[in-house]
Amino acid sequence: MKIVQISLSDEEYETLRKVLKKRGMNVKEGVREAIRSWLVENRDFSDDPFVKLEPVNFKLDVECTDHDKVLY
Repeated sequence: MKIVQISLSDEEYETLRKVLKKRGMNVKEGVREAIRSWLVENRDFSDDPFVKLEPVNFKLDVECTDHDKVLY
């Protein structure tokens, strides 16, 4: 585990503290949650094998109005 230290303006800190107090969280919990959320939102998917998949051509050329005929 690593310790991370940041600096906030007095206004930023007070706003953060008030929001977290309403949620029943302390500053440590709130900052940790914010970092986790940011990491999820900014994840790099370039090495994800699912993202690298090429589209599959099933050799069916179907109009969207005919999908029931093909499926059933």
